[in-house]
Amino acid sequence: MLKNTFRHTVFAAVLLMLTAFSANAQTEANAQQELRQRVDKVIESVMAALQLNTEDFNTHIAEMNNVRPLELQNLDSAHVAQNLVVGVRFLEFLKHTERAVDSLSQALQDSIFAIEQSMPPGVEEKSLVAFGESQAADCKAFDVHVGTLSKLYSQVLDVLGFLHHTNYQVGKSGLAIPSKDDAAQYTKLMKVIDATTVELKKTSEASQKATAWANKKIAEFNAAQNAAANPSSGGADKTKKRTSKK
Repeated sequence: MLKNTFRHTVFAAVLLMLTAFSANAQTEANAQQELRQRVDKVIESVMAALQLNTEDFNTHIAEMNNVRPLELQNLDSAHVAQNLVVGVRFLEFLKHTERAVDSLSQALQDSIFAIEQSMPPGVEEKSLVAFGESQAADCKAFDVHVGTLSKLYSQVLDVLGFLHHTNYQVGKSGLAIPSKDDAAQYTKLMKVIDATTVELKKTSEASQKATAWANKKIAEFNAAQNAAANPSSGGADKTKKRTSKK
């Protein structure tokens, strides 16, 4: 997985590139072309890392969805004990994901800021700023979604931990809990999960909407880059779109 030092490495690389670029006595047209190429390399490296992070996130979500820790057939004592361990590990993964995305998002913003200082005003500069803003919004929405997911699975662990120390039987139509107090507590815990599930759906939709907007700005940024580099040809997209988060 990506380390937090990646942010500083990328930012240092950008500054080094721009310093070398400034000292190079090329014609203005060649200088701008070289800057575009370096912009591509820096942004693509960070975007590729963000894409890998998203794909890893989607893989873990799919695996956790297959576990289905609160379905009736998985509430026997053996499954409850096993899924307590699985749930703790999943929460650790979510925390790591939040840290990695925050670090990569900041690395991208630092890179865009450094590049923007050497880019002349115009369509390219405006599209670069819009691109950066959309990526920041996408990462922020994703952070909120991951935070809500962490909240949900913390509540799932509360239920599993409660059952682990409670007398109950798994019946065909649901759990049979002899103690009225325990039954009431179980119902209370499940209601909390139901409320968070509704919240999670909203954060998921918001995150996917932010990713769609970011992908639109990627396309606009590519178009501005291509048009400036070769006015007579549309060119091919350089910066790839990101996969939606599940």
